[in-house]
Amino acid sequence: MVHRVQKFVEVGSGRIGYALTSAALSEASGGATWKPDPAFSVADAILDDPEFVSVLRVRPESSGRIA
Repeated sequence: MVHRVQKFVEVGSGRIGYALTSAALSEASGGATWKPDPAFSVADAILDDPEFVSVLRVRPESSGRIA
């Protein structure tokens, strides 16, 4: 299975997280849940903001969390 970077939004707070899987995200706060953003595109994010590439640095020990 191929994993790609996904954008997740914490329902309730609007907090944003980027990860390869939802399991890699921190626990949602206050009973909220993480929902994937189906409209997110890594390519579009990079085109909109070239600095987004720095978000894509994955730490091997992080289990898929984006640094």
